[in-house]
Amino acid sequence: MVLHSNLGIHHDAGTLLDKTNEYNMQFNVLKVMRVDKRVVWLTLVAALLVAGIITFSVQKQQGNDKEMVIGVLAANDIRLAKLEGLKDGLRKYGFKEGENVEFIIRNAGNEREKLVPQAKELVYRRPTAIVAMGGVEADVLKDVTRESKIPVIFAGVALPVERGLVSSYMFPGNNLTGVDNFQAELVGKKLEFLKMLVPSISRVLILYDPRVPSGTPSLAYLLTAAEKVGFEVSVISVMTRQEIDNVLECVQENRKKQEANLLDAVLLLPSFVWEISPFIHSLSLEHEVPVVGLYEAEADRGFFVSYGSSYYTQGFQAARLVAKVLQGQDPAQMPVETAYQLELVVNLRVASKLGLQVNPEALRLADVIIRHEEPAHGESR
Repeated sequence: MVLHSNLGIHHDAGTLLDKTNEYNMQFNVLKVMRVDKRVVWLTLVAALLVAGIITFSVQKQQGNDKEMVIGVLAANDIRLAKLEGLKDGLRKYGFKEGENVEFIIRNAGNEREKLVPQAKELVYRRPTAIVAMGGVEADVLKDVTRESKIPVIFAGVALPVERGLVSSYMFPGNNLTGVDNFQAELVGKKLEFLKMLVPSISRVLILYDPRVPSGTPSLAYLLTAAEKVGFEVSVISVMTRQEIDNVLECVQENRKKQEANLLDAVLLLPSFVWEISPFIHSLSLEHEVPVVGLYEAEADRGFFVSYGSSYYTQGFQAARLVAKVLQGQDPAQMPVETAYQLELVVNLRVASKLGLQVNPEALRLADVIIRHEEPAHGESR
């Protein structure tokens, strides 16, 4: 059979069929090759992506294992309450102990001479950051990290600029930043609260430790406030338990001589001595004099009033700064924060035993009231 085209070209039907089949086979082969090449290409790209993701994940995990190590330096067990707050706060920012963060904790156990070697040990371990649980720890770490420049975050320190830890609040300027617990500035407010709570008080004994960098500046705030509220104040420096005992013996002698009007209350300025001396918490009842302390735990153990930021709260607040360092931020550019949660704690059990007449109107200012009975939820205990 012969086909005729309009172009005058003659094609044999069989030949045309064979050619058509040959072209179809070639086309199918080309199509399969294209599909195969596309599959191979996509497979290769997918393999490279998976390999890249795995490599990145491994590198990231290895990096995290190295980065998420936090050193902790504490002077004593009491300050470990800050560590509890720190851990809870870090969980809020996604850093969980046992999952993506590790803590190396060193506790001097009230032996200040251990702080320097313990700080050096932490620096040797090369953590991403070290958290100082207080002022004495921060002072040591400032010197020990001078060369390594490991970031140091202090979880509650009084007057960090005045004590030389940072250059300024806005721009710390070195490897330290943290939380100012505001204890120096709060001493005046404590006198005001004391006067409002017990208006009959007029004479206050101030005990301070001259070795504490914030001690002397705190006195300036205190004397200004004392004049404002009309208090007569006596200031005595004490650095050892024996010196405290001597002062309290004088208080007792005055009372035996019926000279109780020489002293109505005692106010403590920040000192390592109060912290490591368990007897100080029974001072109020033993010597029949109300004592104004620094932290909630002190009121809970026998003081009449405390005002400030609790250890737990200071640690919790410091967690935000620690998290920033773990994320790569420079502490030199991280402003020092002031304590954002202050609590006035009043112990009515102590007030009752001391026979104090507490102003019920002023009592409404208290954040926590320690009563005789079990507390109602949310107000007192």
